[in-house]
Amino acid sequence: MAARPDGPVVAFDVSADGDEAGRPPGGEPRPPDRPEWWTRAAAWWRAASRRRRRAAVVAVGGALLAVAGASVVGLQLAEQVRADRLRAAPGGVVSLHGDLGEAWSTEASAVVAVLADGGLAFVDGEDVVVRDVADGTERWRADLGPEPECGPRPRLSSGVEWTMTTDLVTCLHGTAGARTVTVLDATGAQVGERTLDPQPSPEAGVFVAPAAAGGLAVVEHEIDLPEPRTVENSSAPRVVAGIDPEGLGPATLRVEDALTGAVRAESTAERWPQSLQDCVVLTADAAGRPRPATTRIELKGVREPIATPSVVGYQMCQGGTGMATDGTPLGVTDVAGVAFADLPSGELVEPFPGGGFVVSRRLAGAGLVADDGAGPALDPDGRVQAPAAQVGTADPAVIATRGSTVVGLASDGETRWETELEGRARVLARAAGATVVSTDVSTDLVALDDGDGAERWRIDMVHPAPDGRWVWPTSAVTDGERVTVALMEGIDAGPTWPGSLLTVDLTSGDAHRTGLDLDGLPWVTAVDGHLLLHEVRQDGPFFRAWPEIISVRVLEQR
Repeated sequence: MAARPDGPVVAFDVSADGDEAGRPPGGEPRPPDRPEWWTRAAAWWRAASRRRRRAAVVAVGGALLAVAGASVVGLQLAEQVRADRLRAAPGGVVSLHGDLGEAWSTEASAVVAVLADGGLAFVDGEDVVVRDVADGTERWRADLGPEPECGPRPRLSSGVEWTMTTDLVTCLHGTAGARTVTVLDATGAQVGERTLDPQPSPEAGVFVAPAAAGGLAVVEHEIDLPEPRTVENSSAPRVVAGIDPEGLGPATLRVEDALTGAVRAESTAERWPQSLQDCVVLTADAAGRPRPATTRIELKGVREPIATPSVVGYQMCQGGTGMATDGTPLGVTDVAGVAFADLPSGELVEPFPGGGFVVSRRLAGAGLVADDGAGPALDPDGRVQAPAAQVGTADPAVIATRGSTVVGLASDGETRWETELEGRARVLARAAGATVVSTDVSTDLVALDDGDGAERWRIDMVHPAPDGRWVWPTSAVTDGERVTVALMEGIDAGPTWPGSLLTVDLTSGDAHRTGLDLDGLPWVTAVDGHLLLHEVRQDGPFFRAWPEIISVRVLEQR
């Protein structure tokens, strides 16, 4: 033991000498006394054996791990709910964060059907093949024979149709005069087949296309009109004036059961233009010398039915008829300017993200018809816009355009706000409380706040370039936080660029661009939360039911 030092003991007064008891000399309040449970716990800890202390530590640690584990599970569940929500949304991609790179690709054909479990059907030679959208793995393949054509094929111009999956793939195949229809299930097993009677024949005016739910779309339309022809420029006006509109007789559109031939629904179009002047396309050949300049004359229309996951239709010479795939009439028979074909220059009949169908109202624009076709659910003075991509239920429920004015509408048609823009607007996407639009006279991409229609941000879609640069946003997808827009670019009277993808943060407007090495037109859609990039051939016939697809690529985060 150390010796106590010699001399007197010095004592220090450590009591408070402030004005108030309980305060230290500096005047700051002292820490509060520990609660009673702390004193009891400390006493228990001092009296406990080492074994009991270890048991207590394990119990407390287990409780803390349980809380932390529950938090992790909760976060994982929330992320799964978010991902499922995006997979089900039109144009919904699980994530657009960071750079995008190719996961896999194919040049087999266009996507001819989307299966319920993330399968993509393609026509590959004489086969129909289904690949997994995530990695391109081949699930199954069926040998059909010559000239296969399968469906129901979603349109590039309808984001909703890419979410309308099918359990049945219907395919036409065989040589002319011996066409057969075969129905396959989601595993590739054959449900049945039938030899078509009557056989498709342009001469007889019979045309068929594979439809949804194991159906077949059939059009019978005998047309006594001249085939497309090329004449000298000087003769073109006389030839066009001589086309008799009486040559357009009634057209009948049917939806049949592909295997039994039983008629599910039928519609007839009988009204056509009084004059065919407005439904003739004149394509001039300006080469001229040393031969006379010529003009190709053809009628506006597609001599076959268009069958998609949502609608079946027929269009010819600014007229036609159509219905939902289940036969529900949509009020589009004999409506001028109605269109069903993909990438048209008319009033496209298409499903709306919130339910119902956007349909033409002659030259006055387009309204919203309910799913049951009973009548207009919304009939504003303008054109209802169906965005290519939309996540969640939007408010306002509907965006319409009236010339250069964008209008936010409640579900009952009440106007929430109006915003004036430059030129005619087109709605590309809706998410994160914003509506993303472009116009036909500006290269700007604009986000309007859904609350009041005010501009949230505005960016120029083109690279810095000389005057005369133009850009066309073809399509869009979104992950709920960002929007990715596919762009085709070029210079007036000059070449076009391979295109690019422009990704923009919906809140801040921060953007970055991904260049594309394509020969065709870029178009984006989404299937099961994955981003599909379609390369569309730009040349070819002026009128056709479907655009020709050069390649399909699935992109993912690098």
